[in-house]
Amino acid sequence: MADIPVSVISCLVLMLLFSCLAAIFFKRIKFPYTVGLVLIGLLLGVLGNHYHWLGPMKHIHLTPNIILYILLPTLVFDAAVNMDARLLIKNLRPVLILAAPGLVIATVITGLLTARWTPLSLGAAMLFGGLISATDPVAVIAMFKELGAPKRLTMLVDGESLFNDATAIVMFNIVLGLLTSGVALGAATLFQAGLQFVTVFAGGTLVGALVGFVMVQLLSLAREEPLIEIGITTVVAYAAFILAQFYLDLSGVMAVVGAGLVVGYYRPTRFTPTARTYIKQFWEFASFAANSYIFLLLGLTEDYLTRDATHITQVGKYVALAVLTVLFARAVVIFGIVPLMNRFGKQRPIRVPYQVLMFWGGLRGALPIGLAMSLTAAQVGGEMNRLLILDFTLGVVMFTLIIQGMSINRFMHWMRLDRLSLLDRYEKTNTELAIRRESLKELTAIESGWKMPDRELLQRSMTVYRAEVDAAEKQMSSGNPLPAAVCTRMLWEQAFNSTDGVWTKMYELGFIRESVLRELEHFLDMCREDVAQAVIPPRVRRVLSLEERCNNALVRLLDRVAPNSAPAAQVRKWKLKLDYSICLAMSEANRHTEQVLPRLAELSGADEDALMFCQLFFRALHETASQNLQSLSTHYDSALRALQESAIRRLGLILEMRTLGELMENKGVSEKIANVVASDLHEALGRTDAAGTRRA
Repeated sequence: MADIPVSVISCLVLMLLFSCLAAIFFKRIKFPYTVGLVLIGLLLGVLGNHYHWLGPMKHIHLTPNIILYILLPTLVFDAAVNMDARLLIKNLRPVLILAAPGLVIATVITGLLTARWTPLSLGAAMLFGGLISATDPVAVIAMFKELGAPKRLTMLVDGESLFNDATAIVMFNIVLGLLTSGVALGAATLFQAGLQFVTVFAGGTLVGALVGFVMVQLLSLAREEPLIEIGITTVVAYAAFILAQFYLDLSGVMAVVGAGLVVGYYRPTRFTPTARTYIKQFWEFASFAANSYIFLLLGLTEDYLTRDATHITQVGKYVALAVLTVLFARAVVIFGIVPLMNRFGKQRPIRVPYQVLMFWGGLRGALPIGLAMSLTAAQVGGEMNRLLILDFTLGVVMFTLIIQGMSINRFMHWMRLDRLSLLDRYEKTNTELAIRRESLKELTAIESGWKMPDRELLQRSMTVYRAEVDAAEKQMSSGNPLPAAVCTRMLWEQAFNSTDGVWTKMYELGFIRESVLRELEHFLDMCREDVAQAVIPPRVRRVLSLEERCNNALVRLLDRVAPNSAPAAQVRKWKLKLDYSICLAMSEANRHTEQVLPRLAELSGADEDALMFCQLFFRALHETASQNLQSLSTHYDSALRALQESAIRRLGLILEMRTLGELMENKGVSEKIANVVASDLHEALGRTDAAGTRRA
């Protein structure tokens, strides 16, 4: 242990303990956890001057390498892998515009005004503008989740920060390169810088996506080993970062974003249910630990950096001007760009309350600190400029974390974004009624079957539950009925969920492939958008996927060139298997939904007209799919029979595996025998897939 002092390890353990205790305390008082950690870090820095056992903690501080190469990939991957890829795609245009052009605009405004109002030179001011423009809404997103903020608002804030971390690093490096090289600014220089920006940004994303895709394919070899699957996700995060950052001179952060989005996209289908739970918990802990160390060390680092900056009292007014400059630049980006997107874009407009929260929720975190600390005096034109950049960065970060972070909940309340909608309130009351009924049922069973020494206490509890159930039932029956439009939308949403559930089960049982499931889910998403915009029944129709169009084009080409060749026969088999699985999924899911619609209409309170429109929509989808199945059966009778035989055999094997899993959970079979049987079932499943492909 000569290389790492025990005092350092003790301090790290102590900091993690402080983080856990702080999380408990701040959650109880409903205070932003990350903001509280910064305050604790500042307090520990002060106490370290008076208590010797805290002294070593003052020597542990943030460094650029710790932030950029250890902690940042963890935070970025956790955010990317847990992000709703579909919702991100729907809002990708505003997210990218704010994260790329928006950040460039903020950099220029901040740099020019800082150079005008403070002693910083223009080049140093532009560097400051580049590093300070990246938002870090960790505290804001956590509060959004607690307060139930709209999903789209959370996506816009989280998505922007996810992409602009990489944008800020790329922008910072470009400005630093121009500054240190001494190249004069001109049209050619700006064009080259822009080209470099696009290459590094897009190239990093592509490299990360490829790494994530390759690693996901390796999961087929894991054979339901959750620890191995978690290990693969860890390898993905850092392998993508290292490959892009150090070997290809691309954006490592964007590589992590690309890898995380790919892994998150495939997680519902490629990972086992147990692995999905473990992965979520593992990355949540990794993010918690990384954030804890970052914000604690941020408080400690502030004291470490400013204790030698004797001029801090003289530059206080300049720090305040820097804060105002950053806020002004953020306001220009949000209130200037977003209204333009609303006016000329095709996506849903971003409402003014959302814009206010996006402006005030633009907190700054550890990334600007790391970039500022990486600067040398020679790069920014002297030690004075370097210290000013550090002071400005620390001032802005502290202001946004403490002032904006502590007041974001008030802004949400003023904007009325923390209020539940009428539909949400109805669902909340219904849920509370259901769980209280179940609790009352269990208490009744305990009263009749258990021998308890104090039955009077149990009966008092049951009396309280009966009163709560009666009150909830009275509220449900006597309250104002839901508007017809809300009931209709609830009916359609439940119908779509029913259809989606059937498709998911068919995928799990091996009747449809993952690509088919994705296309069908995309079709449902488009239907949901129509219903959300009061287009009932939905006008959208399922369009051919890219895979279907490619298969059809390839079949037509081979039929003309070599109709009797082996490749032509193989492509026809692929096309038949794809067409059959899509038609079967559409037929079965929509038939099931049509059957349960009367019950769904009763639960949602929808009227007869709404039920009729819904039935006609799903009946038409079912009949069309059934006709297509009949057509396939007429033209490819023997090949279709082979596919069905393979699907039935596969279903039997999957059911056997499910039963084996239940026996293992109930200790009905030893682990040794279960592993042997599971291996045999996996081999049989592989043979079934291969046989079905050959015989189709």
